[in-house]
Amino acid sequence: MNQDFCKNLRSICAEFGSISKISREIGINRQQFNRYVNGAGMPSEHTLRRIVRYFGLTEEDMLVEHSIFALNHLPKHSPSSGDPAEKMTDLFRDQARLLRNNLGFYHTHFLSPSWEGKIIRGLTRLHEENGYVIVSSFERATSEDGDKGHKARYEGLASKREYNIYLVEYEQVTGGSVIESILTHSHRQNVSYLFGMTLGVAWHKRSRPYASRIAWKKLDEVTDLKDALKACGAFPVGSRYIEPKVRNYLSGKTDITPESEAGSLLV
Repeated sequence: MNQDFCKNLRSICAEFGSISKISREIGINRQQFNRYVNGAGMPSEHTLRRIVRYFGLTEEDMLVEHSIFALNHLPKHSPSSGDPAEKMTDLFRDQARLLRNNLGFYHTHFLSPSWEGKIIRGLTRLHEENGYVIVSSFERATSEDGDKGHKARYEGLASKREYNIYLVEYEQVTGGSVIESILTHSHRQNVSYLFGMTLGVAWHKRSRPYASRIAWKKLDEVTDLKDALKACGAFPVGSRYIEPKVRNYLSGKTDITPESEAGSLLV
């Protein structure tokens, strides 16, 4: 019996959420998973691969001595001061492990009151810096007659809590707004799409706040970024360039059920 394995598994589970949630998302019977956590049994090679893949680790990582595992794979928590900014920053610290499978480029889609009847498609990148997951977003759009144009760039941070990914972004060009978004997977095994809600301000409606559904589509690693940027813009809701899955979600024809099956994400 590998006692270091159960200690390592117990420690990493404490960083990811409840045992019931983790076992359900991996697809392992909870009672059996509890045996692994409590040191009453070892998983098969196939099951071990599924477990380590979920946590973004390797089999070797999970089987090393616990002190080495803790040093390499557990967050180094330092006591927070009473500074509210420091406490806020703590929410985004050591998130690269949790969001490893979500790193990459995405086309983002939402409805904006500044472009009535249009879906805005932007380009967003999630990348890791010193344990933080940085959000870098770019939007641009031009009306068909060329009379109206929009360009914006945002930087922010991402944090995963339970089933949801939380993002806070700050507009970089004019410094005029803060954008907040909450995203979730349509299915635990499908990391290609993220759906949720975003809250911001309309850029030419006297900075009025608005909320919109938002849909992210992950791009292939081989995607040419110049082509990805060219694909950004403002599109009619019925445009053939917008995937039906994205269009139907933004228009309210379909909804997302979180993995907890507690009900609809958006009510």
